Amino acid sequence: MNTNLYSSARPEGRDAGSESRRATTNAADRQSSRAGSDPAAPRPQNGIEVRANEGGAAKRSGTRKALRILIAEDVPIIGMLLTETLEGMGHAVCAVATSEAETVSAAARCKPDLMIIDFGLSAGNGISAVETILSAGPIPHFFVSGDMLKVKALAPTAIVIQKPFREADLAQAIRGVIAAATAS
Repeated sequence: MNTNLYSSARPEGRDAGSESRRATTNAADRQSSRAGSDPAAPRPQNGIEVRANEGGAAKRSGTRKALRILIAEDVPIIGMLLTETLEGMGHAVCAVATSEAETVSAAARCKPDLMIIDFGLSAGNGISAVETILSAGPIPHFFVSGDMLKVKALAPTAIVIQKPFREADLAQAIRGVIAAATAS
């Protein structure tokens, strides 16, 4: 099962928390009905499937090297879910910023190995934040957005993953930007 990390589209009148709780509950219901009554069967965490590795321990898919990651995301529940997912993949989240100014400040303060940037921030935008940060030196990064075309129009060479995305999409984007950074 490849469940979405979250959905950026919400029906009117519903908050992100209720949507997230429902998505997680639905994923848990689907997983428990598949797993039967086996208490050792892996259970989804925040709507993300956890699979057992060869040794039987639960492990999430991800990259091999632990990275210090800066997240720029203006929706708190999405920032929390992304943090949990990345930490489950073995990475450390050094900061979660919600605005362009906070993102620039956090990058200077925590010196991340990677930045995951939402295009639409509470004040400003992710592209402007990245341009400011990169003026001090290169940092691998990619964008997440519900409007991929808008990001590509403003930054044609940017790596963008479309919201909603799956953990596998996130892992692939991380591997891609890290590989590109080490190759240059």
